[in-house]
Amino acid sequence: MSVENKNMAPLITGQIVKKKLVIRNQLPQQEIARRKEAESERLADLHFVESLDRVNRVMQGSNNIEQMMSDVLDTVLSIFGCDRTFLAVPVDPEMPEFTISKERTTPAYPGAFEKKVSVPMSPDVKNLFRELLRTPGPNEIYVGNGLDPEDVVWKTYGVKSQLAITTQLPPEPLHANATTE
Repeated sequence: MSVENKNMAPLITGQIVKKKLVIRNQLPQQEIARRKEAESERLADLHFVESLDRVNRVMQGSNNIEQMMSDVLDTVLSIFGCDRTFLAVPVDPEMPEFTISKERTTPAYPGAFEKKVSVPMSPDVKNLFRELLRTPGPNEIYVGNGLDPEDVVWKTYGVKSQLAITTQLPPEPLHANATTE
């Protein structure tokens, strides 16, 4: 056993009770908490990988891009247990409006795609789109973190929180030694 693991070894105690030897395994509370946390992290990682696999299988399941996108949105709706998933275009904060090109919702939350309407570019949405274009990963938006519940877009569709990511890559910055013609 290494020196690092020495403190993690379970405590084993023995006791004679009515002429029988009873052996008990007594882990320190800190070790029990650490193991529970490690198991929780392992299960979260497993759920993440299984979810990626589900999306991957759906993407490979159809040669029709429209059907594949609809199926992916259905899968994402199921994975997150959310009330809507959608694709918004364009992700351009300088445009006066955007549209929802694909959407899946639960019956209680019809969206802009079902209503066949364009969505006005509110100040909150402009800020969200700017952040999405600056950030390579997902953005978590909620009341107090970029979401004003009184903003017309959030209020119209009952949005309380959102996990958003863009598939549009931001323009690459010019390097110091780059030349232009």
